[in-house]
Amino acid sequence: MNIAERINRKIKKYYYDFILKPEARREFNEHIFLKEIEKEEKRDIFKKPILLISYDDTSLMRKEGLTYEYGGDINSKLNNIFFDFIEKHPYAKHTLFFVPNPNYTKNGLTSKTIAEDKFNISNYYKDSELVKKIKTYSKKGVIEIALHGYNHINTKIKDYYSAFEFEFLTNDEAKIKIQKGLSEINRAFSVCGFKPPAWGIGQLNGRYYLLNVLKEFNFEYVCLSSPSNGLNYREKRTSYLYPENINGLFNIPQNISILWNLQTIYKIIDLIVLKRGIINIQLHYTPRNKYIMDGLCDDVIEKLERILEYVSQFDIDYALHKEVGGLCKKF
Repeated sequence: MNIAERINRKIKKYYYDFILKPEARREFNEHIFLKEIEKEEKRDIFKKPILLISYDDTSLMRKEGLTYEYGGDINSKLNNIFFDFIEKHPYAKHTLFFVPNPNYTKNGLTSKTIAEDKFNISNYYKDSELVKKIKTYSKKGVIEIALHGYNHINTKIKDYYSAFEFEFLTNDEAKIKIQKGLSEINRAFSVCGFKPPAWGIGQLNGRYYLLNVLKEFNFEYVCLSSPSNGLNYREKRTSYLYPENINGLFNIPQNISILWNLQTIYKIIDLIVLKRGIINIQLHYTPRNKYIMDGLCDDVIEKLERILEYVSQFDIDYALHKEVGGLCKKF
């Protein structure tokens, strides 16, 4: 970051902190998380624990001057790593949270954009090799596509938390983005789930307004919570382990970052298995870079394989997000 960028960043931080006055984020670390999981009451929802694997930011964006690879180049190392992993572990299932029209740049600290429709799925879905390959595995029940915003960038609040696409928008502005996202992604895939970029649902100003907007759509499920973001940004408001009805929405929690050390992950898995809950592992569908540390690379895939090896000792169900509701004994 050069001097001009540093100055701009400080100005934006001042505006963000003292003019917008965002809600303070809760104190959180893996140790706090472990204690909170221990306190969660066991619920008799599932016959077995469930393992989900989530990949954010999948799209047709390719590596070019201003952009990283997110799936658009079928011959990229990123796609080779992912599809090789699928072939090696055919029992595992994968939900790809897809951005229909990504137009952000690889600089994750700015709101700069590229041409609006450069990687829009509606322009390429008939010829895209990635779309064809995903459809092949979808028919096998191995991959699911869900909606992940529209363009994954917030240009309303310039150059600060730009990935929080839905923060500080009006209800109508958010509704238009979701409508456009559905219209464009449904040309290639049939989607039934939604996850906002960065779990941004309006928590930064305490409104949580997106809950009301999403009620106007017919999503079978939503993913609005991580251990310390989305619904759980300021305080623990929803379960870490079980789906819950939040404002009429079927919320599926995400609860394990691939970035945590393996011993901590194993302890979390042990507790979730004991309580027959959901194990939901979070990654990003892009090569690891200085902005996205949980992107796919050889080290991350090796870590994921070690997690799968660890959970193989348990009797669990591997599922897509859209299958979670069908695995509930009661809800």
